[in-house]
Amino acid sequence: MKKIKKLMCLCLAVLMLCSIFPSAPLTVQAAPKFKVSNASLKKTLNNYSVRITIDQKEQRFVIQNKDITKLSVKSRKYSQGGKKVTVGATAYINRKIATVKTNVSITYVLKRNKWKLSSVKFGKASLSSVNLKGTWTGTYVAGQGQTKAKLVISRVSKDGYATGKFYFSATPTNPKVPSGSYTITGGYDKKTGKVTFAGDEWISRPSGYDILDFYCYLDLKSKKIKSYSNSLVLSKK
Repeated sequence: MKKIKKLMCLCLAVLMLCSIFPSAPLTVQAAPKFKVSNASLKKTLNNYSVRITIDQKEQRFVIQNKDITKLSVKSRKYSQGGKKVTVGATAYINRKIATVKTNVSITYVLKRNKWKLSSVKFGKASLSSVNLKGTWTGTYVAGQGQTKAKLVISRVSKDGYATGKFYFSATPTNPKVPSGSYTITGGYDKKTGKVTFAGDEWISRPSGYDILDFYCYLDLKSKKIKSYSNSLVLSKK
């Protein structure tokens, strides 16, 4: 009987304390909703390396977020009870001489109630379009030594066929090279990244000079056209 009275007194004391010092209700902080914009994704991809195969050889170049002309989010996959999300997107990157298309997977994880970047993985890129039309300048080496080159592509069809004119002349280090020019035909192969232009007809032929054909490829890292021989290097104006 005494034990029962002691227990009742203890319970009464607890109730009195609770009434004097009421406990605060327990609250659970909700996880922030995952949100991402195209602008923030572009910033995320800044300074990452992209791989592309040009004529069976792998090239790598580093992208800047300002070079991404288009970014499309294709998917969002949640895992680990909603604490991890992977965004699948397609990016189009302007390399001046061509536009490159690549898929990218960006993963975020929830840490301390904030979404944090976890990883960025690029797939192999491919050529979306080639910007061949316009004026290209540079140099090449032939029998007469280093020579100044200018290629003016006036027309390019949808399938990559191109026509234009090729001009050559002296350089400061090789001033005795005469000036000459001829028409060219050729174009590009979007699947391989090869660029070819063959001499067609002389416009102005110096004595003793022959028309040259050039077999080239797109160098996406330097944003130039380079030849397999003749040391031709062309930059687009």
